Amino acid sequence: MSLAKKIETLKFQLDSFVVGNTALVQMADIVKNEWNMEEDSTLVVKDARRAELNRVLHSTRAFDTGLRIFLDKFGARTDTSHSITEYVRDLQRNAAGFKQLSGDVATRIKDEVTNKRNTYCHASGTFPTKHEADFVISRILEYYTLVLGLEK
Repeated sequence: MSLAKKIETLKFQLDSFVVGNTALVQMADIVKNEWNMEEDSTLVVKDARRAELNRVLHSTRAFDTGLRIFLDKFGARTDTSHSITEYVRDLQRNAAGFKQLSGDVATRIKDEVTNKRNTYCHASGTFPTKHEADFVISRILEYYTLVLGLEK
């Protein structure tokens, strides 16, 4: 399945997850807008290197807020959690309403998403190739689908 189709599927899953909760629906709309900006990056940004960087940026922002939505639905986000790494830590704690995220998956998220994002977004002159951006985005889609599946 193409990344575009996977993104559309994830948007549908997210809508189903937040149905009936106005605050979470509003946050989900923001996440879906980030995914739209990810998809539009290659059309709007003419420099291919910057376009791929924008794709990584928008997809990781969508992932970050998506994890927050999941935790907020169950009241499981700690007051100090404001990043992917901290949200993943919260997902590893025992909480009512969802199964615990495994340490193996948490490590893979750190290695394949967070560290890659940090490499591209925090180091001047560093840009992902299309292949590298596609890899990060495909991992985000995989891991967020997995997180949504943790709901009991």
